Amino acid sequence: MLDTDILAALTATLQQHIWIVGVNETDLPFFTSDHPVVRIPHLKDAVLSLSGLRSPGIEIAFPLGPKYILMLCERTVHNAAVNLDRKRLSMTRDNLTYYNSHQVRQSTRFVYSRTSSFDLRREMLLQDPRLSEIDRPRVIVE
Repeated sequence: MLDTDILAALTATLQQHIWIVGVNETDLPFFTSDHPVVRIPHLKDAVLSLSGLRSPGIEIAFPLGPKYILMLCERTVHNAAVNLDRKRLSMTRDNLTYYNSHQVRQSTRFVYSRTSSFDLRREMLLQDPRLSEIDRPRVIVE
C-alpha cells in the first residue's frame, strides 16, 4: 500500500467505478466482519476469477455502519446503474440479506452486528457448515 505507483493505479481504477451509497430503510442492520470490504463478481469465467478490483463486472461493497453501505460497481457491466453514480439508494430487506450474506461468506472468523440477531448467519451455516471453518478455501476453482 505504500508503493505510490500501485496506489495511484488503484485510485484511478476505483475512481472509474460507479459509486453508490446505500441507505438502509429497514429494521435490520448491515453486518460487517473481520473482512468488511467484500468483492462480488457478477461475471463468471472458466479460467479467471473476475474478483479483482479491475475485473469487468466487479462490485465492491463496504458497510459504513448499520444504516449505510458504500457500493462501487465496475462501469461496463453495471452501466444500467450509471444514473445512480454518486447518489443515495434506498435499501430493502432483500438488499440487506444479499449484502449481509456476502459479509458472512467472506468473513474469516467474525461477523458483527449492532443487534444480536444473526438468523441469516445461522441459516447459512446450516446450509453450508464449511462457512464456520477458519481455514476453508476462499477461492473455488471448478
